[in-house]
Amino acid sequence: MDILKKEQLKNLIEKKEDYMVSIYIPTVDARIEAKQGQIKLKNALKEAKNKLEQEGIDEKKAEEILEPANKYINDNKFWLEHSDGLALFITENTFTFYRLPIEFEQSVVVSNEFDIKPLLPLFTGDGTFYILATSKNNVRLFQATRDSISKIILIDTPESLEEAMKYDDFEKELQHNTMSNPNNSSNSPIYHGTGDGDEDEKNQILRFFQLLDKGIREQIEEENLPLVFAGVDYLFPIYKEANKYNNLIDKHISGNPDIKSDKELHKEAWKTLEPIFKEEQRKDQEKFKELEGTEKASKDIREIVSSSYFSKVDTLFVSQTDKIWGQFHPKFNQVNLVGQEVDEESIELLNYAAMQTILNGGKVYAVNSGQVPGGEKIAAIYRY
Repeated sequence: MDILKKEQLKNLIEKKEDYMVSIYIPTVDARIEAKQGQIKLKNALKEAKNKLEQEGIDEKKAEEILEPANKYINDNKFWLEHSDGLALFITENTFTFYRLPIEFEQSVVVSNEFDIKPLLPLFTGDGTFYILATSKNNVRLFQATRDSISKIILIDTPESLEEAMKYDDFEKELQHNTMSNPNNSSNSPIYHGTGDGDEDEKNQILRFFQLLDKGIREQIEEENLPLVFAGVDYLFPIYKEANKYNNLIDKHISGNPDIKSDKELHKEAWKTLEPIFKEEQRKDQEKFKELEGTEKASKDIREIVSSSYFSKVDTLFVSQTDKIWGQFHPKFNQVNLVGQEVDEESIELLNYAAMQTILNGGKVYAVNSGQVPGGEKIAAIYRY
């Protein structure tokens, strides 16, 4: 599974080319039968080709634009790795894809910007998190949502204490910690945490966890998503000492994770995190209700689109399933709605407001239509 970092999301938002293709397909079935994913991708690319031709691109040119994605249809190796959803972003000059822990609704959008709204649950306060299942013999890292869990492949990171001890600096670090302490007359390693077992083993585990923490942060360092530790009780305080990730949850999943399935780990982690996620969103919804009718809040699509562009939106609620088409002209600060009549000048305004809010450091909740406070398809709390 891939990690989509906020910087990568911003790159997708900021990219501007003609005829930008966004494709989302659910690939849960591909875990059982790869052919299901191949069929879905083939059908999605056929739909994308038709939409490009409707935009005035000739058949040959459309095929050239989609060729980087077409080659993956029958690539068996590609379908050996999958998550709940596959997102593809294609232009005449670029192609990228992500396997992500979201079971997307299948969609194909051709526009002058990428459709990023289906990605928003990965970056909002409504239920995306990491699970680190750790013992001395095995490490598993997962990215999860409320409904799914997918394993992340660790890169340049030790996945066991035995593997960590093969790192060149491992023994040097232990020796340095031992010799540099003038109060350590026995020359045994010093550990400042708590737990059972002799000090020498604890120091090895601490160094192992420091390497593990470093490797994890290099893969997910740009995120502020919750990280839940799963492991036997005496390991957790050692990991907390090693940890530098800024959103490690204080409550861990107790017990040996090596004997727990991915599904069991997901269930226990969500039990811990669900109240946290719900409380944060509830507070923001209540804040909107308190401010509704004042200059600090709005549910007017025209006003919110403009405010998102000019960095005024602090918190945005947006319907994940609805679409509102129109044009925005920043020079004149003018927003026009076009209903269902979509032309080459039109953009999907809910998607646009979400993109601008993220680019300008605001918070976005992508929710079901009925969960947007104020009864509309979009609502915003302003910074000023």
